[in-house]
Amino acid sequence: CERCRRARCEMEQELADVDVERHSEECNAYEAFETDDEAVSGKPRKKGPGMWRRCLRLLPALGLLSALGAGLVISGPFLKDWFSQLSQESSDQLTTTVATQLAGDGRTFPREGDLMVAHITGKLANGTEFFSSRAAGAPLHFTLHVGEVSLGLMIGLRKMSLGERSHVRVPKVLNYRGGWRTKEPAREDVEFDVQILVINGKPWDRLNVTAVETPGDGKHFPALGDTVYVAFECLLPDSTVADSTARHGVEAFRFVVGLGQVTCGMDYGIQNFSVGMSATLEVPSEMGFGMAGHGPIPPDSDLNFKLQLLGLEPRPQCVLDDCPTPPAPGGASVPSTAITAKAVTTTPVMAPTSASSVGIKVVLPGDGVT
Repeated sequence: CERCRRARCEMEQELADVDVERHSEECNAYEAFETDDEAVSGKPRKKGPGMWRRCLRLLPALGLLSALGAGLVISGPFLKDWFSQLSQESSDQLTTTVATQLAGDGRTFPREGDLMVAHITGKLANGTEFFSSRAAGAPLHFTLHVGEVSLGLMIGLRKMSLGERSHVRVPKVLNYRGGWRTKEPAREDVEFDVQILVINGKPWDRLNVTAVETPGDGKHFPALGDTVYVAFECLLPDSTVADSTARHGVEAFRFVVGLGQVTCGMDYGIQNFSVGMSATLEVPSEMGFGMAGHGPIPPDSDLNFKLQLLGLEPRPQCVLDDCPTPPAPGGASVPSTAITAKAVTTTPVMAPTSASSVGIKVVLPGDGVT
């Protein structure tokens, strides 16, 4: 058509290096033909559809839009629930969820790099158990960082406080490497039953020292790495003696604090005793022998230890390979090099003529240091 020719002519004028004035005259020559299509073609101009016809053509589209709108209004609540459920499912696939079973202290939360003691049981999505510290009878000691545990489990642990027991669900997206301490397989949906017992040496508050019979010197408390010498009786809930140093015929039981040579409760409870102190240590089953039990101790038994800290040898001042091998746990005599509390000496005074009263002279010991 002439209109197309004029447009092409103007485009050539812009793009080509031509005589602009002459070329403009050629382009303008088409303008007369554009003003009257009937004069050019000799045919009457086709009239477009009227406004009513155009409106009639839009009626099907308007009807379809109205139907869609009514459908959205009716199904709005259902669609909202569906989108909410879809969003929740997508979120569950990308985040670690923590379902609390037993509340913790709400104040002490672990951070990356903390030294922790916890009971952990891990299962796959199909219920297959792949790890259990409870079945082993001893909680797991580990450092909180990726590698020892998976990224998903570390995120879940950081949401828990000291003493808390929770179910932690880890999606496979956050379990891409697994964890060698918990033996969790990589790239699997897993669920853990976790209870935090100790964070950086601070134990769960159910580990209590009660019924103090003899106070200690109040100065020398065991720390991690120290060797302690204790006399003890282990009592079951019905007050039956399950074990004692007297039963083994030894002066004291020796162990190194923090090396897992004894139960978790004994390991961290003894740190509340000063040298010479005699008291009862209440140990919950989670920090005792747990569901595994031990010898005469039934599974899931809370224990009471009647303890007396007889002596203490501080850990040696050394570095790694220069340190001597820690002594093995077992019966031993308190060495002369250990810090001990001097025995309380009681001297009866001669009874007076009246038999109704007796005098006792008590000589208090010094601290043995100054």
